[in-house]
Amino acid sequence: MFAEAYKGAIVSKLLDSTITREEYTLFYQQNKENFTLKEEIYKLRYIHLDASFPTISETKQKLRRFNTEDVAALQDSSLEYKGANFNDSIWVKKETLLRQLPVIRTKESKVLKKAAFSQLEDSLGVYLLKIEDVLSPNQTAPLQYIKPIIKEIILNKRTLELIKELEKDITKDAVKNKNFEVYTQK
Repeated sequence: MFAEAYKGAIVSKLLDSTITREEYTLFYQQNKENFTLKEEIYKLRYIHLDASFPTISETKQKLRRFNTEDVAALQDSSLEYKGANFNDSIWVKKETLLRQLPVIRTKESKVLKKAAFSQLEDSLGVYLLKIEDVLSPNQTAPLQYIKPIIKEIILNKRTLELIKELEKDITKDAVKNKNFEVYTQK
């Protein structure tokens, strides 16, 4: 029991948790076939506004065009929105998207298409939604989407290698110092 705690402490101290971009890319390229999507994922941006918001059409135009000035203006006004996401470079699961924007459920087939721009309304307000990209099930997941999984795999491999090396060193040291016992079955 003490040996396991000791190994754990040594491993956590010695483990290099830095993973370079090259390591991520290499691992991804070598294992791409293992990263097949099981559900649709989306890159999108949206704004949830009150139905009485005074400049809906102007806001809609900015969200659709989304140039540098538009982004700055939308971010400056973001406290006036009920909700917003301007980071359209992050992949989002369909399930998460439907949880955040339940109004989409009824018009899912029209709204959730690549390059689609939609304005939806319900009792909670107006939703402006721009889908940038869509990946379907059975397509290869993009590196950015599975990066956290790759990180865990790489760190687990490093941990196992470090434990193996540590056990080898402990055994070598015990043999060298003649500080071990051999147990045999009776």
